[in-house]
Amino acid sequence: MATYFYGVVPDHRSETPLEDRIICLSAKSMLASLVYTNKPEGFTNEDARRILGDDHFDLEDFEGTKAFSGDDEYYQYPQLVMLNDLPRALSDLGEINSGRVDSWLEIPVSKEQEMLDIADRHDFKLIRDDALALAVDLFTDERNRFDRERFRNTVELLQQHLS
Repeated sequence: MATYFYGVVPDHRSETPLEDRIICLSAKSMLASLVYTNKPEGFTNEDARRILGDDHFDLEDFEGTKAFSGDDEYYQYPQLVMLNDLPRALSDLGEINSGRVDSWLEIPVSKEQEMLDIADRHDFKLIRDDALALAVDLFTDERNRFDRERFRNTVELLQQHLS
């Protein structure tokens, strides 16, 4: 079974600004989110292709030296597949959301222990990393983004969980 990462992030939809939520993403989805939300300055399409792989790009019109953009038309990410190995009991705890490049489970912080208990019963690997969750959350402050070195180290960590 795949490795999933989770972390606590502020609930952007809440009327109470300090209410938190948990986001849970597969290592593959976390990697895609990291590339889109934290790409370092000077990051190119070729850099993204090296990290994410050829199968995520339409290579017919691919321009490797072009600056990588979140609106890049080459990107062909199969985001809805990324939660298919999540135990049903786990997905029932919250709401599944998807964006252009990723999909994630969002649950209330109050259900964290229940989430961990379900993961244990299903021999499902969950790794908590609040800094990583904040870094990939679309609604987080720019100050939570990673610098170039931390970006590189985190990419390597996530790739290890994919191999």
